[in-house]
Amino acid sequence: MRPLIEQAHVLVLPSYREGMPRTVLEAAAMGRPAIVTDVPGCRQAIEPGVTGWLCEARSADSLARQMKWVYELAPSERQRAGNAARRRMEEMFNEERFVKSVPGLSGLSEIELGLNRSYSRKVVLKSKNLV
Repeated sequence: MRPLIEQAHVLVLPSYREGMPRTVLEAAAMGRPAIVTDVPGCRQAIEPGVTGWLCEARSADSLARQMKWVYELAPSERQRAGNAARRRMEEMFNEERFVKSVPGLSGLSEIELGLNRSYSRKVVLKSKNLV
């Protein structure tokens, strides 16, 4: 997916229902905002109006309107949303939060975990396959 996402300015994921859509997370980690359907899973993958945009479920007209609206945004506004998406991924998947979320890891030292502070964000994002 990475080569395709790199070529896009915005990821579009119309769906009836998702878990946590991995493609939206991958796009966000690459600095790409997303247009997603307002359904469980998708709506939690973005911060509406900040890191992406919602369209109505089962409505091609709503999806088309949202895509047109985003297309007509200034490139700097799409870039702002992409930058916010990337920051959100860095915050959601940062080293400290990741380690605390995995049972048994929070008591280990950095050496035991094999972490290098200067690369910690990349390590965690890569471990989640987000970069």
